[in-house]
Amino acid sequence: MTQTTPGAVPRIAGTETKTDSWWSRRPWLHMFLGGLGLWVATVVVTFATGNSNLVPTIILLGSFLVPVAFATYAFGHADQVVTAQRIFTAFVYGGVLGVLGASVLEAALLRQPSGPAYVGVGLIEEAVKLAALWLLARRLPRYTMRDGIVLGAAVGFGFAAFESAGYAFNALFTSDGPSLLNVVETEVLRGILAPVGHGLWTAILGGTLFAVAARRGRLRLSGAVVGWYLVVSLLHGLWDASQGIAVWLTLLLTGTQAQRLEIQLGQAPAVTPGQAHLFTLLNWALLALDALLGLLLLRRRWRRATAPDRRAPSIPIPLVIVLAGALVLTGCATTTASSTATATGLDVKPSAVALQEQFVEVVKQVGPSVVLIQTDQGLASGVVYDAKGNVVTNNHVVEGAGGFQVTLANGRQYRARLVGSFAADDLAVLHIDAGGLQPAAFADSSGLQVGDVALAIGNPLGLQSSVTEGIVSALGRTVSEDNEVALPNVIQTSAAINPGNSGGALVDLQGQVIGIPTLAATDPQLGGGAAAGIGFAIPSNTVRDIATQLISQGKVTNSHRAYLGVEVAGTTSGGLLVTKVETGGPAAKAGIRAGELITAVDGTATPDPATLADVLAGLDPGQAVPVTIARHDGPRQTLRVALGQLPG
Repeated sequence: MTQTTPGAVPRIAGTETKTDSWWSRRPWLHMFLGGLGLWVATVVVTFATGNSNLVPTIILLGSFLVPVAFATYAFGHADQVVTAQRIFTAFVYGGVLGVLGASVLEAALLRQPSGPAYVGVGLIEEAVKLAALWLLARRLPRYTMRDGIVLGAAVGFGFAAFESAGYAFNALFTSDGPSLLNVVETEVLRGILAPVGHGLWTAILGGTLFAVAARRGRLRLSGAVVGWYLVVSLLHGLWDASQGIAVWLTLLLTGTQAQRLEIQLGQAPAVTPGQAHLFTLLNWALLALDALLGLLLLRRRWRRATAPDRRAPSIPIPLVIVLAGALVLTGCATTTASSTATATGLDVKPSAVALQEQFVEVVKQVGPSVVLIQTDQGLASGVVYDAKGNVVTNNHVVEGAGGFQVTLANGRQYRARLVGSFAADDLAVLHIDAGGLQPAAFADSSGLQVGDVALAIGNPLGLQSSVTEGIVSALGRTVSEDNEVALPNVIQTSAAINPGNSGGALVDLQGQVIGIPTLAATDPQLGGGAAAGIGFAIPSNTVRDIATQLISQGKVTNSHRAYLGVEVAGTTSGGLLVTKVETGGPAAKAGIRAGELITAVDGTATPDPATLADVLAGLDPGQAVPVTIARHDGPRQTLRVALGQLPG
């Protein structure tokens, strides 16, 4: 018969060993150190051999090392109620049920990081762990606070193990391919820290739940359970929010105006090495503070479990207030960048100095991507499109030229060859055999708004890397060039576009190309001189579409432009003389013949070729439109023409 001292919990026969060795009495430590050695060896071998088959071993061993070490410790303290089987069941079933429940609820209820969202994560994950513990413990023959702490910790450690494995698996996949280094970093941080947090919080909650059950004879959701549930949920939320608070404190203590402007613009600011070190220090300090608070609370609960005559500790209301205040503060830290997506211009008032610094950063980023193009007809600009040596510019820059020389921003010069051009959108692509190029980033021009700040970077009058600034003045304009080419959907900007800017870059404050400047408006009252503050650029979405086709095929096969299939000449009679009709083209199929006059298309009079080009630029391929013609031997007639697609 096993002898026990008063107040002690009887142990299962055979669980105690008669040894005085400190090392032998700690099998959990054997498990942890042995597993750690195996994990390190697996990491070293994987890095050395590049064998991806070992990655699952790294993830599973790293994620389960600390949790399993705890389970080994708990097995050594098992008794007739909290058996090794129940500990294992709580670890596996409780962990899996907790992860599943948390995933479903968080996906349904939470959308973006913020102070309230971190509280929500804490409330959800602690609730599902409590529910899993309740489900597993509902038929126990007895309830003690000690049992609740042990089984609650088992559920928490199981949850941490499965959750950490998921995070490590996600860290493996990056935009540049699988990253073993990301996996190792994630395992070091989460494999060690996450179990401590989850184990502490659920142990506190489990002890409270079982203490209430010991007095009532069954599991019950009392005020004490709810109160301690809120405490551990706030601790959980503060743990998850530590990075956001650390960022906020770092910027509060050392942030510059330019960095705050970048955050307002929705960008991640460039940080100094000192700020990176301060952030790391603050982040770890916050995690340590959170863990210390959890340990102090668990210690109070454990002392209560081992000394039943002690007065039950009350819910630490001041601690709840402090934790809630910290998480409210986190809302300021984590919603700054995300709120800028919906903030209006009136909400953002950066200083002139900060805006100036942002201009400088944009020019530094984009400047190396803008090149000088020299032909036998003059000077112009271009933009490095990709690292393979393709440079996008305007068609009118290369049209009729006998040779091309490209000068990079660093002064290096290269002979260039023409890849392809498309006059209808005034775009062309050149190619240079050069390495170390810095391609420009192209924005989604469909998201532009009138009033957006724009910088024009190019080589006006051969003055390399010149910059002018303005705003997006209008969108969706249709303008005609001197060669009667109509450009639809162009961007109007107040940034100065001077001779030589053609083919350069119109960029936003994020350093992304939003358009390719192509021409400036002329003022007849100035004798055809450039109108100040009115320039036009081809939108970046059009540039990417046409340039991609030219690079891959050498021509444009999908122009998205309407085509009538005629050649015309102006007359003095108010119509356009059809000089040629393409065989099998849209006009020919509708019955239009050479020698006839086109007086209107889609209800718009066409007195000259430029007007006809403007009308067609606003129509779509496949669209059926009325075309009015006049024949010398009869009255005017309106024909229905199904427009084709302009060939490249």
